Amino acid sequence: MTDATEENTTPEPTLEAKIESLLFVADGPTPISVLAETLEVKPRFIKKALATLESDYETRGLRLQHLKKDRVQMTTAPENAGLVERFLGLDSKSKLSKAALEALAIIAYQQPLSRPQIDAVRGVNSDYVIKRLHTAGLIEEVGRAETPGRPILYGTTATFLQEFGLSALEQLPPIDLGTLSPSENEETNEDNESDAKQSTDDTVVTEPAPAEGTAYAAAEPTTDTPAESEEPSSSAGSGWAPVKKPENE
Repeated sequence: MTDATEENTTPEPTLEAKIESLLFVADGPTPISVLAETLEVKPRFIKKALATLESDYETRGLRLQHLKKDRVQMTTAPENAGLVERFLGLDSKSKLSKAALEALAIIAYQQPLSRPQIDAVRGVNSDYVIKRLHTAGLIEEVGRAETPGRPILYGTTATFLQEFGLSALEQLPPIDLGTLSPSENEETNEDNESDAKQSTDDTVVTEPAPAEGTAYAAAEPTTDTPAESEEPSSSAGSGWAPVKKPENE
């Protein structure tokens, strides 16, 4: 009788608490529609609860990251990046090469693009860096151009947004790709040739912006398997993938 009474007096968890539990165990970014379906409430109530959670997290060690297509995931606070990296033994000094960053920026700002179009902007062959970016899960094949040979078109992935701490491509900082000078292209050519000699097993991440740090979310590592779809690999959910923002230069 006592047990039954205690069970009946147990308060019902709030919607915010339920959402927090689901995001905590999620393998990666979760669509708001899935949360709504699981909790049997309308999406607008999920969005309201998420806003409350975000407000609560401002003084805690967690954050919510919103991604395109109404998806959300739980991450650590960027200001605790150093502690998380030390605790997990991550190498925060590993970064994309200059050649890879240049190719990635071109794709991010002008997608979808074919390799010949990327080569035309950079002034050098981009086969190697495209392969590395694809392997890292930062870019993916999004179709084929309606031109002779029908070359593959490349675009950025959801993993790209996750790695750079973005919710949408519209949050990319302004940049003028036409400002690249011939001398810079020549330097990039030399850097590209040097980059091609490096091991393809190098970790491909970027350094966090000094003032903002890095957020970390429970997800599959993104440096070993080519991206096959927009969604980052998350079948096992046993690793930790850095979520970082690009430096505004």
